[in-house]
Amino acid sequence: MFYIQFQKPNQPITSQSLQLMRSGDKGRTWSAPLPGPAMQTILRQDSSGFTLTVDPDNGQLVRDTDNPSFGVDSRNGNLYAVWEDGRFSNFQYNEIAFSMSSDGGFTWSSPIRVNQTPGNIPALNRQAFYPIIAVSPNGTIGVTYYDFRFNTPAAGVPTDNWLVQCHPSPTSPATDPASWANETRLTSASFNLESLCFVLDGFFFGDYLGLASAGGRFVSVFGAVDQDNITRIFYRSVEQ
Repeated sequence: MFYIQFQKPNQPITSQSLQLMRSGDKGRTWSAPLPGPAMQTILRQDSSGFTLTVDPDNGQLVRDTDNPSFGVDSRNGNLYAVWEDGRFSNFQYNEIAFSMSSDGGFTWSSPIRVNQTPGNIPALNRQAFYPIIAVSPNGTIGVTYYDFRFNTPAAGVPTDNWLVQCHPSPTSPATDPASWANETRLTSASFNLESLCFVLDGFFFGDYLGLASAGGRFVSVFGAVDQDNITRIFYRSVEQ
């Protein structure tokens, strides 16, 4: 069982503690918390606990929770975690961090950046968010996320959902950023962030986002805006 322990001081950079509790008797008893990878997520400065993701054109907030996503390789028990992290940009914006444990959660690898968002575009267009991880029976790892890489000075904010894969091996470990490739654009065309539903205090992608492995493919469901400017949940499958 994973859980997050964190504080929300009045500053934008917040170090969070991802922790793990283990049970060897089917949940009857649990171990003391074990430290997981250090999450250095840029959070909002309010009490929401949400990640700081914003419209790159006008700074309007996006409703983006700070929940990490977890996966396990059923062949060897490797544990994987992904979350939003600001360390790769010197805390200008969040990207997608990945860390793994090969010893049941006792130790974790140094986080690496796995989103493939270009680094030669304006800083706020490089924001990557809503990471979701899944692991196939053959060990292939998939991670989905959104970003604004196609945004321009024109009105509106083109937004897309992406899948990046890793096929770990002794010569290409998941802890090596070069092992993450085969990026696939899941949205058939960019949609305008500013056409999403606006819920309470930010643009909302929807509740029903997920990623799973089935029949040699990754199956993703994600929120986007259709041609009628209605927020809907879309489905896409990608060969592993």
